[in-house]
Amino acid sequence: MKIQNNYMKRLTVMVAGIILMGFGIALARIAELGTDPYTCMNLGLSTAFSMSFGTWQLIMNALLIIVIIIFDKKYIGIATLVNMVGIGYIADFFTSLLGSLFAQNIPFAIRLIWLSVAVIISGLSCAMYLAPDLGSSPYDSVAFILRGITKDKLPFRIARIISDVTCVAIGFAFGSIVGIGTVAMALLTGPLVQYFSKIIKKKLAL
Repeated sequence: MKIQNNYMKRLTVMVAGIILMGFGIALARIAELGTDPYTCMNLGLSTAFSMSFGTWQLIMNALLIIVIIIFDKKYIGIATLVNMVGIGYIADFFTSLLGSLFAQNIPFAIRLIWLSVAVIISGLSCAMYLAPDLGSSPYDSVAFILRGITKDKLPFRIARIISDVTCVAIGFAFGSIVGIGTVAMALLTGPLVQYFSKIIKKKLAL
């Protein structure tokens, strides 16, 4: 029973983290100051192919899942699947909701505050779905796979920079907003995830 309760606790934290992540993505989108690299790419491509962000994100995540299965399926867990299916549509829902609540031409100072909150949420939500150790998101697995393919000759940090820069370049090429939010997400999400992960694991005894 104790093991089952612990699993349910981990599952609850993971699902809550993915929902919160969707909200954070939506907040960054309506701030219009740039999003995280992967969202940046998918926003650009979804617009180019006249698809909703949620549907395009699902397609990209499914393709990444195939790559993960081929190279190293140990990164796949229930969190991977929940993230793959849900995150884009959750972000679309909150974007629509927030967009209907706030007027257009929002002052820059307000948008900057929203972006700051979105960056913090990005780190917290990532920690919430990673700390329970139920799998990582499809995109987060890319850097690990790149490191594995090179037999650890390519450090994780460099592999992540390569994947992030590639996503931003594609997003920019397809008209996605690349701004201070993109840079902030790329630089601060990692340290924030580490910080919040320690707190979550300690508080919830995960």
